[in-house]
Parts: sequence; C-alpha cells; structure tokens
Amino acid sequence: MDRTLYEMLFLSEQSLQQIIGNRKVSGTEIYRLAVIFDAFAIAIDSEFLQQMHFSHLLEGKAPFAD
Repeated sequence: MDRTLYEMLFLSEQSLQQIIGNRKVSGTEIYRLAVIFDAFAIAIDSEFLQQMHFSHLLEGKAPFAD
C-alpha cells in the first residue's frame, strides 16, 4: 500500500516494517527511517508531506513534477 509521507509519520516502527513488506530490512534501518520521518515533520510543510507518497521518495520523484 502506498501511503503519503504524512500518514507514515504516525506509524510505529513495527507498522513501518509491515508496510515495507517483503524486503529484508533490519530493525536498525526501520529505526533510522522513523527518525527521518520525524525530521520531515519538523523541516517540511505538512501540506507537501500530504501530497508526497512513499513510493515517490523511493523513486526520487517530486509530486509536482511534470
């Protein structure tokens, strides 16, 4: 399931692990991802986070790109 970064801000590390799914990701990597999401909440406008999907982040795409 593709969620926005805003939605992912509120997920537990366990939930993040489940969303990432079939990929082998360590607990340390999940923790680091959660820390990055916390930094996003501080540094990036919530409106942008509501439009940016996790898949866009992984693909390096901006939500407003043509």
